[in-house]
Amino acid sequence: MTHPTRRTVLTAGALAAAMCGSMPVASAVAQGSQLTLVDRGRPKATVVWWGDRVTGFAVQEFADYVHRMSGARLAVRQVKAPVGAAAAGFAAGVGNPSFGTMPSDWVTRHNTLLAPAPVDSFVTEVLPSRLVLTGRTGRAVLYAAYAALEQLGVGFFAPSFAYYQGTSEVVPKHSTINLPAQAATLSSPSFSLRRKDIEEGWSINDGDVAALVDWMAKARFNTLVFPYDYYGAGVTVYDDFRTVVRPELAKRGLDLELGGHGYNSFLSPDDYPHYYAAGYNVFDVENAEALATYVDKVVAYLRERPEITTFDCWPPDGATWSPATIANFGSVTNAEVEVVNSLVAALQSAGLQVQVERIAYAVGLDVPTAGHVFDPSVLIDFAAYGRSYDAAIDDSSSATNASYYDVLTQWRAAHSGDLAIYDYSRRYRWREVGSPFAVLAADALAYQRLSLTGVESYGEPGNWLQFEALHLFTGRSAWDSQLSAKSFLDDYTAARFGKGAAAMSDYFTQTGVAQDGVGRTGGGAAFLARYQAAQRDTKRARAAVGASHPAALSLERLTSGCTLALADIGMTAARQAGDATATTKALDDYRRLTELLRFSGVQLESSYVADTYGHSVTRAQIATEYRSPAWCYLPDWEIDASSGSSVAVKIVAQPVDYADHTVTWTLKLPSGVHAAKTTGTLNVRGAASDETTVTLDLDPASGGDLDIDLEFVVDGGSAIASNTTTIRKPYGTLADAYDNVGITHDGTQPSGLGGGLDGDGSTLSLEALAVVGLVGGATFQHGGISYQWPVDAAGVADNVLAYGQTIAVATKGRLMGLLITGSYSKDGPKATGTVNYTDGSSSSYTVVAPDWGYPTPPSTADVAATMTYRNLGGQRSTRTTRLFAATISLDAGKDVASITLPRVSDHPTGGTAAMHVFALGTETGA
Repeated sequence: MTHPTRRTVLTAGALAAAMCGSMPVASAVAQGSQLTLVDRGRPKATVVWWGDRVTGFAVQEFADYVHRMSGARLAVRQVKAPVGAAAAGFAAGVGNPSFGTMPSDWVTRHNTLLAPAPVDSFVTEVLPSRLVLTGRTGRAVLYAAYAALEQLGVGFFAPSFAYYQGTSEVVPKHSTINLPAQAATLSSPSFSLRRKDIEEGWSINDGDVAALVDWMAKARFNTLVFPYDYYGAGVTVYDDFRTVVRPELAKRGLDLELGGHGYNSFLSPDDYPHYYAAGYNVFDVENAEALATYVDKVVAYLRERPEITTFDCWPPDGATWSPATIANFGSVTNAEVEVVNSLVAALQSAGLQVQVERIAYAVGLDVPTAGHVFDPSVLIDFAAYGRSYDAAIDDSSSATNASYYDVLTQWRAAHSGDLAIYDYSRRYRWREVGSPFAVLAADALAYQRLSLTGVESYGEPGNWLQFEALHLFTGRSAWDSQLSAKSFLDDYTAARFGKGAAAMSDYFTQTGVAQDGVGRTGGGAAFLARYQAAQRDTKRARAAVGASHPAALSLERLTSGCTLALADIGMTAARQAGDATATTKALDDYRRLTELLRFSGVQLESSYVADTYGHSVTRAQIATEYRSPAWCYLPDWEIDASSGSSVAVKIVAQPVDYADHTVTWTLKLPSGVHAAKTTGTLNVRGAASDETTVTLDLDPASGGDLDIDLEFVVDGGSAIASNTTTIRKPYGTLADAYDNVGITHDGTQPSGLGGGLDGDGSTLSLEALAVVGLVGGATFQHGGISYQWPVDAAGVADNVLAYGQTIAVATKGRLMGLLITGSYSKDGPKATGTVNYTDGSSSSYTVVAPDWGYPTPPSTADVAATMTYRNLGGQRSTRTTRLFAATISLDAGKDVASITLPRVSDHPTGGTAAMHVFALGTETGA
């Protein structure tokens, strides 16, 4: 007879629960029987455990979630491991509540199941008298604890990033908690290596990294991949996050893989120029001293960071190998064999238990040739960059995938060690569109058939909510490669969205198509229709669940995500339709939505995103945004105005960590701009943004651009420079806007004003231009358009760096034109400008400015003049240079008021595309 005040014992992972006193283990589980953990708010179980600290953490997590569900606090007690435990010290025995050592008869079946199983395997058993969870390791026990909680209705849908506002998990409330009886059941992963990758880490901060690690254990990942210093930019650096990463991983028994691109992070060409051939970014591997120096530096780094279990030994991204290295080893992959195996040997000699990983990627994709073999301890990651997600990796209907799969099978035959996948389904893909579940499910099956070790997926926090289901699926399918997309989505939509499940099933049908097809003929229109339907689905789901449902916030954000996707797709659709005006609007819509949604879990702001709307941004700038507790910005990048007028400038403060903050803003005004108020405060409260508007008065003066800079402070901290609003007053003539020197006399170079066309002092020759009829102040005819060549064309400003300047021009007719050159782009920067008419309307135009010094211009280029030499470094340099013409079509019958130049670059600098405008012409006779 059970005494009402006595408790059932719950023992875990060893989590197990048993009746007080001795009770024989049942040989079979009675159908319909169950275990009661909590009865009407009263604890009916005591938790006892044995094992390491990770097991203790698992026990505490289980008890804490039970408390959150029921209000009941289960007692927890540590005991000794059972004698003869076969499961790495966690296959335990049982006894009565007073036992000090777990008797082995409780887990005899567990030992049998776990002995041959993979390391992360666990066993679950539920009897009316107890719950028993065992694992090969403490980490496996933690997986088991979370799996048991999921059986009780807890949903671990996403990391607890701030923008979820407490809705990333669902913990049901029950005063009584029962578990249905279950015979001892083994759960084992399909892949032993299951990773989430920080990689570029645009949006990470301390809190998000901790939340990601916490969720990884709940989703049964086992390895976090972190860059040593991504691209050597000093922004995403492991050591900056080590104090967070190390204890969070250790608490859960998770592994750390570290490294990435590239060798030069440890062997900088600036510090070791003698180890590099001129013009190449990979050190001379055949140089024994260079190789030893690299290896020694890596070993020293790893010796000081014992938490690292795997080191990624990669060359730089976009690696260029010297001909001498290739000649010596025969191929890039063979050269990497030398580097990687040398590091393996050094680590073994130093007694460091660190696995070395190498990526099969780009020019190093192929297997090594005869006589070159990677050490079998090496992990090879296979990176199918540019593969199609319209089809599975082994689907021969995709020629690209078929080619990659063929090389993958070669790797499986050539390498006897670990072989895993570096997946791009959430990296370098079409921004915020597409979750190809079915393709990824088919991929998992293909990888298992090849007996691959594991998979990796990108884990950027910034847009996680938008792809929550896909992130969760990567974890589920890595554990169970047989999991179908339909089975997962059926379970996920029901658990996550309740009454909105049917609508969200439709949503995932619409968005489950890979984004590869957007750029194909008609793809833009087709995907617009898909995401319009998907947005209707999210709205239906939101209406079905009501405001109080935990998924309400996510559904509202997903609706916004559809708006973002529609703007994204709209850029392509407008171009495919040949609608320049719609293209310009789509670019601006996408930019504004990016800024609006960047901290909401829907959009990840990055250089890739900024490139789509013609803006450049650095990694440091983005990191500052995501690592600030709140952000303040000017949403209007450009405001058109006339001299002597007033303009309104909006200032917005946004939540980043979703706590309460006071933001103090300051506007930096240039000469000629005045405001009654140039500083103030905005209050961010939780998820609520705040904004204000400031009126600026402009002096009556000549045209030009006036930059309004914003600076802000959060809660009295350090000042942060935000963005700029440019007030554009039309220049009276193109010459008024000249800001760069691109023409000098033979044998001379410019001083100041931009440093020439390429930023290195290179210029067009005044004398060479005169030979082809381009004389200062003279009229130049080309293509039916009349241009006036710059009057002062030798050593003073003679061209405009196109960056959105507006130039007054009075004309009408069919055509206008620009005389231009491009820098640092063979086919030229392609950019969009605007023609403004006196009736208030406008039309867009697209200009391509080919590189002025490239040997062969594009076949579509309109060459206005060709010169035989240029000036470089104060000397005459024999190199063919060209000036190009760009023709602009005008709206028939309308009077032109001004033209706004494309926004490309406001300064010439090495490697950055720029567009130089020397003259603006109108149709002859207009």
